[in-house]
Amino acid sequence: MLGWISGFKMDRGWDGCMSLPRILTLDDDHRLVQTPLPELATLRDAHTRIDHLALDSEAKMIENADDTTLEIVAELTPGNATACGLKVRCSPNGQHAITLAHTGSTLNVAGTEVPLTTADQKNLRLHIFLDRSVMEVFIGAGHQAVTRVIYPRQDDVHIQFFATNGTATLSSLDVWQMKPIW
Repeated sequence: MLGWISGFKMDRGWDGCMSLPRILTLDDDHRLVQTPLPELATLRDAHTRIDHLALDSEAKMIENADDTTLEIVAELTPGNATACGLKVRCSPNGQHAITLAHTGSTLNVAGTEVPLTTADQKNLRLHIFLDRSVMEVFIGAGHQAVTRVIYPRQDDVHIQFFATNGTATLSSLDVWQMKPIW
């Protein structure tokens, strides 16, 4: 399946683009599952991996994981933090960012509230694709997906993991810079 992404600023000269190709399936309970096309992995370039980064009411910038076009696979364990998550397309000082915040029973994806399953509340898997102006997020096993038009500043290319008011662990993080399709 391909989707149509709209909602871009009027002065761009165009208003829309195709989403990433997705595979639609049904799980054992006959619920719809969306996953990115596996062939997208051929666009992967430089890779950064982090295992078990534990934080306590702090934020940490991820080294060697900065670019304008990225594929990110993150597994978060919230611990007792009131919120934890990732800031993507983040400025070097962390003030400007597109935020994905796990707040217990919901995930806030740049302002879109997504209810989480009981399993995702304890261990959340995010599969994120970032382009210069589009972010596509596949949540958990793919039962939910969010696509957002984003407007980061050109030099905001970093990723930050954060935990607010308590502990959280970034169980694993894989980040790939993405090659162009041409």
